[in-house]
Amino acid sequence: MAMTEADYLAKASDPTTSGAELEALWIEIGSFTFPLGGSAATRIQHTIAKNPNLTPHLAKQCFGQLSSSLADNPALSLLFLENPTLAEQAAELTLLRMTRRTDSPATILEILTRHSIPQVREAARLHVTLFGEATEEQVRQELQSIPVGGKANLTELHSWGLVPGWLATHHKIKTMPPQLPKNNLVLDPNPLTASESKWIQELLQLYMAEPTRPPFGTARESGQGWAMTLCKVAVPLDVLVLTGDWDILLLRSDTPENLKPGLIAESSRWKNGLVGTLARAACLSGWYLHEEALSTRWIRRLGAALNPRLTEKDQKRLMDDANAIVRAVARDSKLRDRIMDYGCDGAV
Repeated sequence: MAMTEADYLAKASDPTTSGAELEALWIEIGSFTFPLGGSAATRIQHTIAKNPNLTPHLAKQCFGQLSSSLADNPALSLLFLENPTLAEQAAELTLLRMTRRTDSPATILEILTRHSIPQVREAARLHVTLFGEATEEQVRQELQSIPVGGKANLTELHSWGLVPGWLATHHKIKTMPPQLPKNNLVLDPNPLTASESKWIQELLQLYMAEPTRPPFGTARESGQGWAMTLCKVAVPLDVLVLTGDWDILLLRSDTPENLKPGLIAESSRWKNGLVGTLARAACLSGWYLHEEALSTRWIRRLGAALNPRLTEKDQKRLMDDANAIVRAVARDSKLRDRIMDYGCDGAV
């Protein structure tokens, strides 16, 4: 007679079921041919995660979506005591996803605060369960402590007026009036080809019609990536520009706003640390900004939360973010405005 879900749950919860039997049960319910379906398999997995005979191998599998059930395992402390590197064996992405969950248990988060990967340690430390709701002063302190991502990059970003004055003061960057580059690009006497012109127009029309859709997801031009074509586009669109400096084009005052997301997505210079957070807050929009709001890395979600172009839907999502700093910014637009004040008060 075939086993019912109740039979599987009884076996999964039985404290006399051995670790080897739990391993075999896990494999069985994870099979594509499991007759009871995926929902039943998930319920059984949650039950297995609570069994005191859970093996270290299965415990590693339970990190992430099953972490709440794993935390209810009465033998969890003993499991980690006997296997102190257990958390180290889990994939970084799995652990970062777990720190995004508001229901992640404090017992496991405490363990992750001692993890060898800095991003995992920070995400666990700033989880609202451990950190609590963040004050404005704490938000400022955490922003100050984010690795800069290159002092020269931050200085240049500040020269374009994109670093809040209080952060410039903290990092000892001298205040100067914004110097948006305008004439650094050399015009190519050769006009856009007919296919390039048509392609760019179609991309822009697509983006204007549906701004939350990736505007650059269509087929690439033969022999040339979309980014290299777009980097040559200035205003008006029929002008072809000779440059490989995506950063200058990104921050030109006359570059169309709907081209900036693709440019910043292609420029590795503006992705890391505090520089990346501030660049995302200032430049991203549309689909690219939406993707940042879904990131597993909290400083990328923070960049989205600090961006005034964030959609209402994404803002609501970040208001309930597990990261105390992200949720504090998303919940208070006035706090966001104070944090992102580009004024020069108190600057060096």
